[in-house]
Amino acid sequence: MVIQWIERRVDRLNRVVEYLIALLLAAMGLIVGTLVALRYCFNASIGGANEMVTILFVFTSALGSAVAVSRWEHIGIDVFYDRLPPRGRWILGLVRVALVGMINLVIAYYSLAWLQRTGEFVMPSTGFPRWVVQVSIPVSCGLAFLFCMVRMGGQIARGVKGQDEAAGEQSRPREVTS
Repeated sequence: MVIQWIERRVDRLNRVVEYLIALLLAAMGLIVGTLVALRYCFNASIGGANEMVTILFVFTSALGSAVAVSRWEHIGIDVFYDRLPPRGRWILGLVRVALVGMINLVIAYYSLAWLQRTGEFVMPSTGFPRWVVQVSIPVSCGLAFLFCMVRMGGQIARGVKGQDEAAGEQSRPREVTS
C-alpha cells in the first residue's frame, strides 16, 4: 500500500536524522573534551570553538525535537484520551497529530521570515552568517510536520480498528531495555 511505502521511507529518514544527531553529539563531545584539555593542560583555547559547540547544541536540540515528534514521545496528558471509546480515541488522535503538525508548520513558516531578516548577520567568533544556525528551526519543524502528516495518513488508512493497537504505541512512552 502507498501509505506503508511512505511510512518506510519516513522511518528511514528518521534513522538518518538520528545518526546525524549522534554525529553532532560526538563532535560536541570531542570539541568540549579538546577545549577542556587545552585549557587546563596548556592554558590555551581554539578561537570560535565555544561558538561551534553552541551551534552543534542548537542543531541536536532542534533535530531531536523532530525525532521526538516522529516517535510520538513528546509531552502529552492522556487522562481524557484513555477514557474515550475506540472511535473517540481515533478522532482525538487525528486532532492531536493535526495540531502538533500545524504548530510546527506555523513555526517553520515564521522562522523563514526571521531567517531572511536576520540570517546575514555574522556570528562574532566564527564569522559564520547566523542563518547557519537559524536554519535548524525551519528544518526541524518541517521534519516534524512531515512526520505528523505521515502519522495522520497512517491513522486514516488504518481506521478505527487499526488505531486501537497504534494508540497504545503512540500515547505511551516506549519501554527502554538495557
